Amino acid sequence: MVDTYVINMDDHPERYRNFLTHFSHLCGVNPGRLHRHSGVVATNAMYYTPWAKELIPGLKKNSSVRAGSLGLSLAHLTAWVKIKQSQGCTENVDGDAYALIFEDDERPKQHFVEAVSQIVRIASSRPEGERPDFINLNVLRPHGDMVALLEEMPIRVKLLRVKKAKRKWRTGPLDKVSGLHYNVWMSAYLVRCGAAQDLIQYGGRYPDGAHIYDGVTPTFDRQMADTLSDGDNPLKAWVVAPTDVVSYHREGFDSRKQRDAEAAKSTGTAVRGGAAAAQEEAEELWEGFEWH
Repeated sequence: MVDTYVINMDDHPERYRNFLTHFSHLCGVNPGRLHRHSGVVATNAMYYTPWAKELIPGLKKNSSVRAGSLGLSLAHLTAWVKIKQSQGCTENVDGDAYALIFEDDERPKQHFVEAVSQIVRIASSRPEGERPDFINLNVLRPHGDMVALLEEMPIRVKLLRVKKAKRKWRTGPLDKVSGLHYNVWMSAYLVRCGAAQDLIQYGGRYPDGAHIYDGVTPTFDRQMADTLSDGDNPLKAWVVAPTDVVSYHREGFDSRKQRDAEAAKSTGTAVRGGAAAAQEEAEELWEGFEWH
């Protein structure tokens, strides 16, 4: 593994410090090997900013009404740019080394390092062309075909291959019980060096054409769930199951939702709360269910 990055907003340095303390004390990781990646504060100016438009060509003038969601998308995309340009990846001739990315509210468990070591070994043992480009280490509603069971874990840990199929619409498969996306969350994952450019390309544009991504709808984890399950692109993904098995997503303060609310308030847009906010994903699914 070449590098580890932690996405953290500049105005919340304590969150980064807390992550470092947890990761180093519980997992024995040297904090000097981690890199802080600044989150993105999205503003109205993003529409006129060349680097933002390059990453998300479908960016709209009103995308900043949901500044938190837009900033989240740009934070992950810029992290992938950094990975692509990193010394570790540029020196990795075959492109099959992996970089690790966290959001600062993720909390790896004690067996996390051993689990990731096994996952990387399994991925690296696959024939060329079959190695996953993206391995999500903690998802909601994990779904896919069995790849392997990790060994000597305190709890059963499965590695699943995300199913891909060509479809006429942008929204990927949904859980039959809840009606919500499979394989969402992007708080802990691995990126293959050789796939960074494709992840940037498809993550910032899918499904392209008339319905090109605007950086906001759907939120970026759902955007990537859709992208990675579509058979019209070459990206290959694995996920770890069950949820929270090697790393725990620490719910609490949500920068994205706070910044969305602040941006909506400043522009006079109604802010949803309570039961209405709970319907956010369902509404985005409807808005995102578009024909290619």
